[in-house]
Amino acid sequence: QSLRERYLMLRYISPHTKRMIERQIHDKDAEKGEKKNLIIFFSDIRGFTAFSEHRSPEEVIVNLNTILAKQADIIEQFGGDIDKFVGDEIVALFEGEDAAFRAIKAGALIQNMIQENKEHNEFDPILSLGIGIASGEVVIGNIGSEGRKDFTIIGSNVNLASRICSAAKTDEVLLSSDVFRKLTEENHEALKKEGVSLKQKGLLKAKGFTNELHIYSCLRD
Repeated sequence: QSLRERYLMLRYISPHTKRMIERQIHDKDAEKGEKKNLIIFFSDIRGFTAFSEHRSPEEVIVNLNTILAKQADIIEQFGGDIDKFVGDEIVALFEGEDAAFRAIKAGALIQNMIQENKEHNEFDPILSLGIGIASGEVVIGNIGSEGRKDFTIIGSNVNLASRICSAAKTDEVLLSSDVFRKLTEENHEALKKEGVSLKQKGLLKAKGFTNELHIYSCLRD
């Protein structure tokens, strides 16, 4: 019974939280926060409130879990780490030298999956996504009270990724200029071979940010 409880509990814990717990067992300082440069990936289902209003709880959960699971599989396929599911939203992290390239590929493939679903109907075709990707320093650590904590990321760049995601239209992937600048010429060529190109979309006036921000749109052939 104890092992089964542990197995079930692990399904509710993100991979980086598991790693933090393992480190904390051997090093108490592991509980302290740290700064990291990461790619932050937000994905949000469009029209989900209207979708769920006139459907049974069972239908809502099945559709939500299907679309979230398919996104999570693609994110993990490209080395992303799911930080959390927030209702109909996914927050994921990419780390490493080619993190920006992998995050963009994941975003493009997720939007392709959404389009393909219209033929296969694995979840309701009315559901679609907006995706926002930002880059920069974040604080990662234990947030909360003594009785309940969440090992997560905070900081202005997390907020920026959320704002960019909110600005993304249905079926669109938007990214910050910092993410764009991290791509090498080889990355751009590799994306083009896969039918993906990046185009400057304009300036975004994001809530909480003084200056307007250059953003780029991920276009698929």
